Amino acid sequence: MAHIHRAADYCSFLVRLWLIAGPEGQRWMGEVERVQDGQIWRFQSLEEIASFFESPKRFLESEGSSRAASSP
Repeated sequence: MAHIHRAADYCSFLVRLWLIAGPEGQRWMGEVERVQDGQIWRFQSLEEIASFFESPKRFLESEGSSRAASSP
């Protein structure tokens, strides 16, 4: 039996991560893109990305314009 999800109950994300080398050493940066509408959030650390996914209500309700959690 196939499961059907309503758009409000289901989101797909593409997570991109990259390592930046700087004077302070290396750090991870990344962005998360919601596949349904192309909205993108940008992050300065892996901790920020983890925090983003700890609050599903935040990304389910944030329809509209793209926002950055932290500007690159």
